[in-house]
Amino acid sequence: RFLYCVPQASMPFFFQQHKEKGQAVLIGVLFFVAGSVAVLSAITSPILRETKALSDWRGSRQSFYVGEGSAEDVTYRILNAMPVSSSETLSLLGVEVTTTIADTSGGKQITAVGNNGNLIRKNQIVLASGSGASFYYGLQTGAGGTNVANGTKIYGNIYTNGIVFMNDATIYGDVVSAGPNGYFSGNATGTVYAHTIANATIGKDAYYQSISNSTVGGTSHPGSADQPIASVDTLATTVAEWEASALAGGTISACVNGVYTVTADTVVTLGPVKIACSLKVENNVTVMLLGNVWAVGNITLGNNVIVRVDPSLGGNSVALIADNPADRINSSTIIVSNNVSFYGSGSGSSSIVLVSKNNALSIDEDGTAINYSNNAAGTEVVLFAPEGLINVSNGGTISALTAYKANMSNNSEIRYKTGLVSTLFTSGPGGGYSIGSWKEVQ
Repeated sequence: RFLYCVPQASMPFFFQQHKEKGQAVLIGVLFFVAGSVAVLSAITSPILRETKALSDWRGSRQSFYVGEGSAEDVTYRILNAMPVSSSETLSLLGVEVTTTIADTSGGKQITAVGNNGNLIRKNQIVLASGSGASFYYGLQTGAGGTNVANGTKIYGNIYTNGIVFMNDATIYGDVVSAGPNGYFSGNATGTVYAHTIANATIGKDAYYQSISNSTVGGTSHPGSADQPIASVDTLATTVAEWEASALAGGTISACVNGVYTVTADTVVTLGPVKIACSLKVENNVTVMLLGNVWAVGNITLGNNVIVRVDPSLGGNSVALIADNPADRINSSTIIVSNNVSFYGSGSGSSSIVLVSKNNALSIDEDGTAINYSNNAAGTEVVLFAPEGLINVSNGGTISALTAYKANMSNNSEIRYKTGLVSTLFTSGPGGGYSIGSWKEVQ
């Protein structure tokens, strides 16, 4: 027998060879892993950057919109004389907003700073101060009520202490006919509040004690309490201030047969001024208003006259007042007809307010304070006759109306402007504010 022995030296060589192959595989794997990591990093890094950018954009937008909402809320409170602190805080959707109010020489400055994880956006609103007058409704009347007919359209809300009777006309808004005698008949796209509703088509809800022959698009609320009677003449003190500001500008006494007449085909400037008699403007005249005008008599505007608020007044409005304190029954009326046009200054909610102090309606059912007709037009003109009757007819267009009684007919229109809830004038104690600017700042 033979015993075969493997040499001792051959064993290390065999294992060494396999060891070297294992190391090569390991190094290859490491290089593969490193390469894969590099490739994945190259792919995922832009995605992560885009994801972060998108997240930051979303967070920044939240800062902006929540901040703007807070600034708008504070502005609303100031414009409506509601309580508000000089610094307000709001927390919403993870955004912390601090809104501050600072007094300036011309009004107030509202600054809202929104912070969402150090993503900061800043909104700023500047309010200009002036003498304020508020017109909350497209049409408001006293106990005389409202008659609307023949294709007339009212884009806005109605509040009356009398009845609202409509025939072939539409109110694009809500209607309130207040008190126990409240009555509505006609077509309204919004909600109607009245003690009695009859022969009506209502787009939304109806609140009433009695209803008949009517269609309600929303929810009916039988047995509802009557709405409160509202004052129509809320501007008595304000009108007195407007007259005082007109008087302070001087007096025109060049009257012929009790009338100061402007008929030349030209541009004239008026105001602030008191005219010691009636005012008559006709035949293609353009009137630029630099302040309030008070005529101690009647005001007549006709035949393609244009009336504008001078651009230098910015967002302020101007009043044209017909008021003869010695005779408010036979005088103090306003007649507007034949393509007269009204324009504000072009800034903010600047408008023209036609004021009649005539009160003939108290003794004569047909006594008219303001007669506005024949394509007289202006979405920046307000009619105000708290003790009288206003007639708007034959294509007349206005932005708001307040009177003891109102008749509208023959395709006339009201197109209410929301800025009229805080209309400013150049005179008075600074009772209101208008929005001068609204923007994002650094």
